[in-house]
Amino acid sequence: MAAACVGPLYVSSAELFISGSGHADFLGREVKLAGRDAPLYALTTNQDAFKKWELERRAPLPMAPRPVPLVLAQRSPVRFSAQTSYAAEFPAHTIAPRPAPPPFQQRAGGARFDAVTSYTDEFHAHEVEARPPAPQPMPRPKPRPWDARTAYQDEFPAHAVEPRAPVPAAPATRSAAKFDSTTTSASDYVRHALEPHAVVPVEHVRAMVPFVGETEAQAVFQPWPVHIRPPPPEVQPRQTVPFTGSSSSHADYQGTQPAPGRAAFGVAMLGDRMHTLIPANAPLPASAKQVFTSAHAGQREMSLLLCQGGDICASRNKLLGQFHLRGLPPAPAGTPQVEVTFNVSAAGEFSAAAQDMESGRCYTWQP
Repeated sequence: MAAACVGPLYVSSAELFISGSGHADFLGREVKLAGRDAPLYALTTNQDAFKKWELERRAPLPMAPRPVPLVLAQRSPVRFSAQTSYAAEFPAHTIAPRPAPPPFQQRAGGARFDAVTSYTDEFHAHEVEARPPAPQPMPRPKPRPWDARTAYQDEFPAHAVEPRAPVPAAPATRSAAKFDSTTTSASDYVRHALEPHAVVPVEHVRAMVPFVGETEAQAVFQPWPVHIRPPPPEVQPRQTVPFTGSSSSHADYQGTQPAPGRAAFGVAMLGDRMHTLIPANAPLPASAKQVFTSAHAGQREMSLLLCQGGDICASRNKLLGQFHLRGLPPAPAGTPQVEVTFNVSAAGEFSAAAQDMESGRCYTWQP
């Protein structure tokens, strides 16, 4: 539906798209939330009242030469080789040399003094007497008696320990036998020569024959018969047959796919910020309204960018379309108001509508 020629004109988003992007037309046509409680994304409302004033440059003040009082300066041992601004008032003059100080008379003391101090006359050298050793205190027993008892006082009484006689040292005895790396059993285990084994002829070797005799335990240990198992029968492998039946739970457990997520819908505002009207994954059907206004004083056009996405930065979200309002009368920022309505049907179809609050004209946008 188109609007009349009188008043502001609404243009569809298809007429404003250039190279598939509508952000180029958004510069200078930004919008913001209307109302006192709306967040501030632009300049303050006092911008018109408090303007920047140019400061006038002051004229230089006349500087009259002031008389400089004469100040007696102290002499310095450092030679002054520079020039000051008062060279005419303070002419250079010859500095008389200082008289040499009298030689220092050092007094001879009892001890050798190699240095010079400022208190030589007041502090003379003297001999230091050796201190006597301090008396060591004698240990004294405590006057309090021992009134405690140990757990083993009755079982272990104190007794006198007799001193033991010193043990006489035993004289070392040396064996007369010569140690030739033999053990003490050398006489019992005499070394003898090994005789080689005799060669046994072949006819004397007994053949391995089973034992057929009788033992004493023959009646107790009876031989058990060993049953030989027959070989397993040959089994012919069955032919692979596909499974054509159906399970009893096939109807109960059907494969389900999770519903794809749905991004949020909003409007781009001043500062490339995204104002969300319908949040992501909101229950359907969903509807939301918001009033927007101009962001600059004297703004003649307003552009409402319809975006879809979850990023707070509007330029990073998907641009669906835009409403372009032209022919606004010059007014302070926040005067024109446009109500934007978002609708999402139960089938997930998105539509938007913009209505001028002053003239009541409305325009509907659908993808």
